[in-house]
Amino acid sequence: MNQENPSATVEKVEFLPYFPTDLERAKSGFEKFNEVFENSKILKKIAEKDKFFKDKLFFVSIGLMPETGFYGGGGFQELDTEGERKKLKRIYEEELGLKTLHWQRFDESEKWDTSLFNPESVEKVIKNCPIPDLFPEEAKKDPMEWVLNNPNEWADLNDPKYKARFGVMSGYPPYGSSVYFEYKKAATFVDEALVEREKKAYYKYANSPRENREFPKNLEKRFSEAIKHKELLESRAGLLKNWFSYRGKLEFFGDGFSDEDEKYFENIKKIFDELDIDYKQVP
Repeated sequence: MNQENPSATVEKVEFLPYFPTDLERAKSGFEKFNEVFENSKILKKIAEKDKFFKDKLFFVSIGLMPETGFYGGGGFQELDTEGERKKLKRIYEEELGLKTLHWQRFDESEKWDTSLFNPESVEKVIKNCPIPDLFPEEAKKDPMEWVLNNPNEWADLNDPKYKARFGVMSGYPPYGSSVYFEYKKAATFVDEALVEREKKAYYKYANSPRENREFPKNLEKRFSEAIKHKELLESRAGLLKNWFSYRGKLEFFGDGFSDEDEKYFENIKKIFDELDIDYKQVP
């Protein structure tokens, strides 16, 4: 991550109306994050123990992630004293302007987790969500209060609607988030029904650049037979053919299935380009 401030003179960038941040907020968050991190022994101490900590904290600070979660404590478990933990909470909330939620994500047998929220991004993605009725009216009236008071309504990964909400809250493309639950069911066909050479052909296709890939003819025939014999739903076959993802820092932002999702990833790339961040760098 380049620690120098991005240029003040930048070309105007158009972002999707439901994209969680904008260039001005990203630049401001970039500068604030760099200043706070460089002056914080506590943040550096946590980053030494958790290789994803700095990136995730950075993404939520600049607004690309409305929420990011830390399973097991969000850095608090890495600290030795209650004084350090209080200072970390102050850094999150007062210095970086984030909201925090310390909660049990699943049940009493699980560790306590910490979620960090960028309030402006939370409000934007909920109020402007392009997926009809994905979020309830209660959430749209006061997004930040709703996410703090109803975490299980956006983090239950066993419910398709809640899983889609989780994707949007995590900074993933909304359309991709809305079909991801169904895609995971479709993926079982690849893992359980295809022979090894077919699996290799599929994953080679799926991991190729979207703009110049072509679905293998042998798989086209296999999918058609599976649809005919009701092994595979046609809608799920479409998701398997359309799925794409990125490497590097873009891995943090989920998967895509459509041109609309591609536009979303292009917006992320624009933010990184303007901040002079190499998004192709592997985390």
